[in-house]
Amino acid sequence: MKSDPVHVSLPRRLADACVRWYGRWAGLPLLEDWNLFLVKLGQAGLGVGIDHHLDRSGEGRFLEQVLPGWIESKRPVCADIGANVGDYSRALRQRLGPDARIIAFEPHPLTFRQLVNAMAVEHIECIHAAVDRESGSVVLHDRIAESGSEQASLLAELTSQYYRVESVRHEVKALSLDDFAQQHGIDVFDFVKIDVEGLELQVLEGAQRLIEQGAIRALQFEFNVTQIYARTFFRDIHQILPGYRLFRLTPRAMIPLPEIYSPARLELFGYQNIVARRSDWAPSSGS
Repeated sequence: MKSDPVHVSLPRRLADACVRWYGRWAGLPLLEDWNLFLVKLGQAGLGVGIDHHLDRSGEGRFLEQVLPGWIESKRPVCADIGANVGDYSRALRQRLGPDARIIAFEPHPLTFRQLVNAMAVEHIECIHAAVDRESGSVVLHDRIAESGSEQASLLAELTSQYYRVESVRHEVKALSLDDFAQQHGIDVFDFVKIDVEGLELQVLEGAQRLIEQGAIRALQFEFNVTQIYARTFFRDIHQILPGYRLFRLTPRAMIPLPEIYSPARLELFGYQNIVARRSDWAPSSGS
């Protein structure tokens, strides 16, 4: 159903008129590169397709200025899922202090050894396993010429179709977060970070009991082109996190995402970091 023009604001009508005019006069092959530049520029302003570095992506600002105010426990429990060599776990330790319990999950055998060595002085628990929809064993795919890369994934299509390189396979242990929490007597995760190269949805599916009980207070996850190969839409993420308020990180702010699903605003597959917080908890500082 189209909006009633009487109830559409003047700025919105002017913006729509400008878009129609631009589409009429600038939809030319000659301007394709310019138009692609405008798309990238607009998405960057929304926190999509920006720098991956912790201190330039908005993650550093979030960890320093926002997350401490979101956590109420004096001894918070945090999970770093897809920890790689532990940079994020180390940043959590620096921001949350020595009393935080930080559990780092990393499935790659080579990377896990580096993680253990790096985290020994940080007193961070290291778990050699993938976190997935259910517990068992899974196959991890990585570049054969760069085994231990940050792009290792349970998705075979990433190496064969996206990166287009030969891959090496590692059979690794898998855990669901629900199972891990139950086995280790963890009632609440104050914060969970997920970076698993496209299978973020499967991690959340394996944490449904915790989510339904409100036992994951806050979380952060990546959403990017890898979700295309996993055949995951943001709509799937939106539906699996009822009761959470979602934000997209930019270097200087957090942009609230619509509570009512909006394909135009959510189905963007450039690199981005999403944070979520139980909507029945009011942040005490810094958003």
